[in-house]
Amino acid sequence: MLVILQLLFILSLQASQSYFLNRQEGEISYLSTSGFLIGNVFYEADTSQLKLGDVLSVSAELKASPIQRNPGSFDYWHFLKGKGAKYYAKAKEVEVIGHHTHLNEWANQQIKKRINSTLAPIYQYILLGMKSEEVASFQDKAKSLAILHIFAISGMHFGILHNILLYGLSYLVDEKKANLLCLVLMGGYALILKGNVAAWRAYLMMLLKQLTPLNSMQCFGLIGCFFLWLNPQIIFNISFIYSMSIYFIVILTSALRFKNVYIFLASMLISCYFQFEVYPLGLVMGLLFGLMMTYLFPLFLIDVFLGGYLSGFNLLLYQGLKTLLDAVSEYSWTIIVGQTSLLVIVIYYIGLVYMLYHYQFYHRKIVLGYLPLLCLSLWLYPKLNSYGKVVMLDVGQGDCFFIQFPFQKANILIDTGGLKYIDIATSTIIPFLKSQGVSSLDAVYISHQDYDHSGALESLQSNFNVDRVITDFEVERYGDFALYQLNDYKSDNPNDSSQVIYTELGDMRFLFCGDISIETENYLMKKYPMLKADVLKVAHHGSSSSTSSLFMSHIEPKVALVSVGKNNFYKHPHQEVLERLNAYGCQVLRTDTMGYQMLYFNSEKVWLVDKKVDEKTAEIKYNE
Repeated sequence: MLVILQLLFILSLQASQSYFLNRQEGEISYLSTSGFLIGNVFYEADTSQLKLGDVLSVSAELKASPIQRNPGSFDYWHFLKGKGAKYYAKAKEVEVIGHHTHLNEWANQQIKKRINSTLAPIYQYILLGMKSEEVASFQDKAKSLAILHIFAISGMHFGILHNILLYGLSYLVDEKKANLLCLVLMGGYALILKGNVAAWRAYLMMLLKQLTPLNSMQCFGLIGCFFLWLNPQIIFNISFIYSMSIYFIVILTSALRFKNVYIFLASMLISCYFQFEVYPLGLVMGLLFGLMMTYLFPLFLIDVFLGGYLSGFNLLLYQGLKTLLDAVSEYSWTIIVGQTSLLVIVIYYIGLVYMLYHYQFYHRKIVLGYLPLLCLSLWLYPKLNSYGKVVMLDVGQGDCFFIQFPFQKANILIDTGGLKYIDIATSTIIPFLKSQGVSSLDAVYISHQDYDHSGALESLQSNFNVDRVITDFEVERYGDFALYQLNDYKSDNPNDSSQVIYTELGDMRFLFCGDISIETENYLMKKYPMLKADVLKVAHHGSSSSTSSLFMSHIEPKVALVSVGKNNFYKHPHQEVLERLNAYGCQVLRTDTMGYQMLYFNSEKVWLVDKKVDEKTAEIKYNE
């Protein structure tokens, strides 16, 4: 039976191909699908002129896998690995050499023929999971409440469709034939949905339960092993994690009341790990919208077969759903808890499964007590850390440093970075802060007004809670720690007027030099003849106009932090600066080749997580 299922699944992937790619330079042939990747290469190219089902001839260059540049940011390579990608390639030439009609393409055409153009994108989204500009606003609102998964194709849709088909077929044929025909039709729907993990999980579960004597838990285990055998990297796929973990809890709680509560308990920690925050209103709205989808989905499906006779009624229902979503999303609020440790997640699920398995009927209060305990522990965990951290974020050609003092007594930024073509605040800084369990910033220090140091400030203030913006100060105290502004040098060059911030953390002295030049360095050496710094933020991204040999011998740094953009126009850091740093035995940490850098400290010491990038595999290796 397992062999048959394997063959069935592989054939389905063959049928659901989006692009057949053949690498002409070398001997790599591969098949790319939406959801899974058979073969070796995931490629990037301009696909604006390509259609689903195109057969392509591709010349490509293998690239190092992209690394996660900052904590909390989108991990593109893990996303690709979850799709089954083994390598990363940049296409040089793409030529369309044929076309294969795909079931998904056929289904789309049927919806376009039968449903008016206004409603067609909505039907395509609800029934096929297809995204478009017409439903983008709806998706954004659902995402703000953390209920976007309710509208994604899942086991719920399969359950609804199975019940509809079984009910209708029971009037035409006997029960046995009805079940068999139902499985065939459900398999067709799974093929239309291509590589949707949740859909195939639900379908294979139905198939095994119908054709084998295995119980639900055995079927679940077999399906999980099958997916991992097909693609071990699918463990990185969020859809797989959600689908499998939640269904596992559904099996355990099948005989219990308040099943939705237990499902919430199962999914909450996963959401926190990927989204870093809890949506209290999302729980209530998730139950409400989940109930509404049990009616919307079959109505939309039936209307496609009727040729659009219910379009007006369905449009009214959809508009009501959208209006409610718009209204609720305006009052949405979150509790930022940060990215939960994997160890905490493992312990939590072991405890939850144990209690559900052994105390299903007699100790419900103990199980339900998990919820407030979880919320309390997630909220308290970041605040109980006895260590602080200094993080050099990778914001491209710019500066952005985060300092968190022990027990979260204060969270501050030194500069915000800024890029003309990317909103650094929403794409990098805010996700990072949320991943660290930070809900507000006590202060943002702006060294000077250059865009690469302050450009993201406006967006940061608009989208995150910032108590103070500080552009001039002498000393700022945070409990046992203090920041000192050393530079009062007057110059026509704004760079030379940059804040130079000195602080002592643990057993090390830190010096953040903004964009000062050698001229200001000379001034500081005269004003502070005893100035030393163990950790130096190299001025002006490693420009040769800063970080003189004289300044190096004066402050005697051990670690040099270089915040700089990859392949930047200015060719920072300059080679002569790197040679000076190496000559003084500095450990050089730079964002362009190594991504973000993080140092921890407490009242006694500072320690560095040494993060190095393997040039061949682009994998990051840590040594404490």
